[in-house]
Amino acid sequence: MSQPDSGSGGHGSAPARARGPSRPGESMIPNLLQMLTVAPHLQATMMKAAFAQHNEFLSFLNKRCEQELQLAERICGTDSLPGMLSACVEFCRGAVQDYTEEATKVTEISKDSVAAAVSDIRNEARKVADLTCAVEGV
Repeated sequence: MSQPDSGSGGHGSAPARARGPSRPGESMIPNLLQMLTVAPHLQATMMKAAFAQHNEFLSFLNKRCEQELQLAERICGTDSLPGMLSACVEFCRGAVQDYTEEATKVTEISKDSVAAAVSDIRNEARKVADLTCAVEGV
């Protein structure tokens, strides 16, 4: 004769476990893993900012090198002292203008990079706060 099923999973086995973590703290693991992505996200933001600055610096350096080669060509192409002096004065004037413009560009890139970093930090802080509240059940 069979015994009536008492809702315990049948055949005398232990009652079925309720859904949820089987060990204390197990529900925190997915949240912890999500929290571990915060630092790499912030590092990637800073890397992007650094690469943008490096790219700008290399572009500027390339432009200045081209200007120096043009100066050398102008000096080689003239036999007069006034022509050489004129080439040097124009080169220096152009250099001052280029460096002034570059300082403005670098300031803008830095400002934009800091703004992006602050935004990312706020977003990551919100994620951590949301995950912390989820873990604590708030």
